[in-house]
Amino acid sequence: MFFITLFFSNVGLASDCTSTDDSYGKSVLGSNNTAQEAYDFGLKIQSLVRAKDIKGLFDLVVPGELIGGPRKSFVKNKSFDEIFSKEWVKAVLSSKPDCRPVGWRGYMLADGKIWFNPSTGGSFYIVTIHDAKQEE
Repeated sequence: MFFITLFFSNVGLASDCTSTDDSYGKSVLGSNNTAQEAYDFGLKIQSLVRAKDIKGLFDLVVPGELIGGPRKSFVKNKSFDEIFSKEWVKAVLSSKPDCRPVGWRGYMLADGKIWFNPSTGGSFYIVTIHDAKQEE
């Protein structure tokens, strides 16, 4: 009975990231966000990509416009498939979210197809989306 109680009491304590990941992210980015929060934000992005929810994805973009990638007004009346290729989707969905930022650049998915950073308000936002369809 002790084993069963111990097993079920630890279910919510699992983490994909370490305290070292936390320390590194906080020191490099000066953020109070945890590594697990960054990892979970990466999972949230993947969930929106899996659902082909372009509005939800662009709701996570930094206020204003992306540093790199399509403008919000460009994607506003477009379908997900008009902006993102099947290869792009496959790359984003098959990557594992990072627990550590890539130096001062922030966190990435799919070798940099999506970059995101913590905000001063405690959440995260997408700053760059590479390899999406661009305006001509």
